[in-house]
Amino acid sequence: MHEYSLNSQKRLESIVFIAVISAYLALIISPMIDSLNQSNVFVGYFISTSPFVIFAIIFYAFDNFLWRIKPFSQLLNVPDFNGVWKGEGNSTYNRSQPQKFTVKITINQTFSKIMVDSQFYHSYSESFSAMIHGFNQSRKKLVYSYTNKPEATAKGIQEHIGTVEVYMKNQNALQGNYFTNRKPLTSGTFNLTRVEK
Repeated sequence: MHEYSLNSQKRLESIVFIAVISAYLALIISPMIDSLNQSNVFVGYFISTSPFVIFAIIFYAFDNFLWRIKPFSQLLNVPDFNGVWKGEGNSTYNRSQPQKFTVKITINQTFSKIMVDSQFYHSYSESFSAMIHGFNQSRKKLVYSYTNKPEATAKGIQEHIGTVEVYMKNQNALQGNYFTNRKPLTSGTFNLTRVEK
């Protein structure tokens, strides 16, 4: 998985909030631990690092789970693209006649990282950069760049890179456009339905 950018301050605000909560909890927990055994070296070490330990625990839970459930999901308004998506598309690779294709896309997303894996008939692709924006709009958008590699037995398919724009039509439907540096230059559209979350 790799990091993705947001066109808002939501991530920074969340980190600051978690840091404040961690420091506050450390002030409460440290005296409790200290009262158990002040002479214990391990306990003393734990107390000295407890704000960082608490921050790590809370951030892990928030990054992997809490951000996508209420009330956090409502406050953050960051779209959740997680899941397995399947659908069909049209490609301009054959200029004389648009080619139809089927695709399966698996998106793994946390609050800080994402990975988009796509499986086609004779090739597969993995994302290497991404951005999510449109938080104040009804249509949420995910933009990502990817590397596509053909299967070993595939013929006439070149390894290439490309960029995809995906719009969330509703919670279980995506509409996308893509562009590649393939020769000849290729573009296309696709529609996906979430089949698993």
